Amino acid sequence: MLLGQRHIQAAVDLWRKDGLKPSTIQTHLSFLRGLAGWLGKPGFIRPPAYYGLELAEYQRSGINGRDKSWSAQGVDVDGLIDQVAAFDPYVGGMLRLIRAL
Repeated sequence: MLLGQRHIQAAVDLWRKDGLKPSTIQTHLSFLRGLAGWLGKPGFIRPPAYYGLELAEYQRSGINGRDKSWSAQGVDVDGLIDQVAAFDPYVGGMLRLIRAL
């Protein structure tokens, strides 16, 4: 049995159906490109648009939708470090050092 374009298309269709993130789809296609290269078939894996993917389905975006920092989430960082230090002084010390730097 040989790997053909219909197999790649079926995989891409499954990824779309499962709602995979663009970064995951890019990674999967990259792995398949590497495999095709090792098998002596460079160019076998075509651009994402060939498989019917829209730009938003495979292009990564570096824009965050919200601020995920501890301060934006209302976390009392020093209080949390104190709690960690009470449980494990070594980890608490490392966190204090990280916070200082």
